Amino acid sequence: FTRTRTGALVSRLNNDVIGAQRAFSNTLSGVVSNLVTLLLTLAVMLTISWQITALALVLLPVFVVPARRMGARMAGMEREAASHNASMGNQMTERFSAPGATLVKLFGRPARESAEFAERARRVRDIGVRSAMAQSAFITALTLV
Repeated sequence: FTRTRTGALVSRLNNDVIGAQRAFSNTLSGVVSNLVTLLLTLAVMLTISWQITALALVLLPVFVVPARRMGARMAGMEREAASHNASMGNQMTERFSAPGATLVKLFGRPARESAEFAERARRVRDIGVRSAMAQSAFITALTLV
């Protein structure tokens, strides 16, 4: 708390709460659903043809290796987005409060502060779009394979 700026702390707390909510609502239910689907599909495949099931399991790394690489790439983008969100939150907390806005006006820098905030917001938007596009392209390619 003594070394970290207030905006970064507020952004981190907000993002952590949202992340925890997603982990419990989406991720946990998704894991359970996917596990049940996997087990039932594997049982049906083994019943129909154990040879084709064995071939499918041999080809599994074709799906797993790219998924792991993409997961690492997405994690990097998420870290970058968190950093940009922290910077933006810090600026909002420091400069858009009553004392901060007074100082900005006093030093005649409203246009510069607005431009800096717009640049930070653009970075947050761009990383979100890049992340969504990469995820969409990956899911499409995986489905095609």
